[in-house]
Amino acid sequence: MNSKESSKLRGMFKEYALVHHKDELISILSKEEMQHYSIQVNFVTLYENSTELGDCILSNPNDVLLLCDTALVQAQVALVENQPEDTQHLLVVKTNVHARMTGLPTCPELHRTIFPHNDDMGCFLQVSGTVVRIVVPKMLEFQRDYICAKCKHSFKVQADYEQFYLLPTPTCCPNPQEQCQGTNFKPVKTIDQFNCRDFQEIKIQEQVTKLKVGTIPRSMWVTLEDDLVDMCKPGDDIVIW
Repeated sequence: MNSKESSKLRGMFKEYALVHHKDELISILSKEEMQHYSIQVNFVTLYENSTELGDCILSNPNDVLLLCDTALVQAQVALVENQPEDTQHLLVVKTNVHARMTGLPTCPELHRTIFPHNDDMGCFLQVSGTVVRIVVPKMLEFQRDYICAKCKHSFKVQADYEQFYLLPTPTCCPNPQEQCQGTNFKPVKTIDQFNCRDFQEIKIQEQVTKLKVGTIPRSMWVTLEDDLVDMCKPGDDIVIW
């Protein structure tokens, strides 16, 4: 996805959020705590307003959902700018806001009572299951700051979820202003709330009541992050998007 497409999708979701989630965003702006917040987005309503944006979420969820998160930050900025100047200082833009899609259309392509297989890799699905085990929440360093020894450009490196949150070592300088060929980078030895997040693993099992008679239920591990941590306990029936 190029920058032009990303900007277009970001703008589309920003406008959608300002129309359908304005009150929620203002409530978040009014809070003092710089914690993680969620906006529950009904996917069917979103799809009815923009089939293009909905199709992009279904086909490329990893990238587009991140764009939706940044669009929520831009929507907050727009709301603050539209407020009277004497009240703007009472509103604080929260950067840790997440768009949580809910209510996917009821169809076999998107709903799963049987856990996904390899063929479903990269697809945006709704999975139902029962929590059978939870792990104690931990603090996760999901990104790290580096400085190029040659041009002094600072940048962030994101942890790779597919590699168990391994932080890869940068190989080339990403300085957009200079064509720096530097390959020597120094990590910034600071761990703060902007580079870390809450992290928890839970184990869920297929719901026996939704399986064929005699079928042994399978289980799978699920990772929870940010405001979703500590939201469930063993025995709970949950739906994951």
